[in-house]
Amino acid sequence: MKKATKKYQGMFMGPDNWTDVAVAFKKNWPVVIPLGAGTKPHGFHLPNDTDEKQAEYYADWVAQNYPVCIAPNIPYFYYPAFVNYPGSGHISVETSTNLIVELCETWHKQGAQLFYVLNMGISTNTPLAAAKKILTEKKIAFDYFDLSTLDDHPDIKRIMLQKYGTHADQIETAAMLVIDSNNVHMEKAVSEDTPKKPGPLTPDVTATDKHVSVSGAWGNPLLATKEHGEIVVRVVKDMLKRDLEKLLNPQPSLGSHPQGLHTVTESNSDAKPQPTLQATSRGPSNP
Repeated sequence: MKKATKKYQGMFMGPDNWTDVAVAFKKNWPVVIPLGAGTKPHGFHLPNDTDEKQAEYYADWVAQNYPVCIAPNIPYFYYPAFVNYPGSGHISVETSTNLIVELCETWHKQGAQLFYVLNMGISTNTPLAAAKKILTEKKIAFDYFDLSTLDDHPDIKRIMLQKYGTHADQIETAAMLVIDSNNVHMEKAVSEDTPKKPGPLTPDVTATDKHVSVSGAWGNPLLATKEHGEIVVRVVKDMLKRDLEKLLNPQPSLGSHPQGLHTVTESNSDAKPQPTLQATSRGPSNP
């Protein structure tokens, strides 16, 4: 991750010095934690670090436009759908939850007050929701980007041509044509536009208890265009803008701490995410 220049309102925790981080904490700048898988399959046409590339791309945009402290990307997390593909990194929901909680607790003790995970996953919602509940009980302000709502946006619905899919599909491939076109190999793309079956994805065509995806994608990347990608990237930025403005201009809650974007209450704390898959939505258990 590159060091911020004068055109940036925010800063980067890794390339900058610890004294710069201390200043950001004293200014009450939110800590934005990019969360993008460093290695999991994205079809034959996209690299394994596609999620990481997206997380860092949007984190860079956030740092240019908002006074925030960008933490290093988290490359390993809860990705159970891809364990059957060599190289895929996956850790348990409990470990993923604890990773987020302990990072935020550490930085909170050092002076940081606000935390936001720039989340480029779907299954990741499960440990993030659990971390949100724990941190809220500790009076630590925390929230995360919910990618599962992307396909519900009217502009995304207008360009959606595939029947099924949420992973290395039309939408994600289109975004990558904007974010990192040099690493998109459309000549290798194959359609995996089939109804989702129970269980994780697998390249094993003989499997009966899993969802067969020879390429490691789910959806139809052949339908992706750069024009679609420009719409996808704009929508994601608009969603991030909405979240960050709420974080930076919160309503009073939890005493002196701002209210989270995903409110946790006694009645709804366990209601989301749901384990079922929806064919046309990036539901919480989807890749």
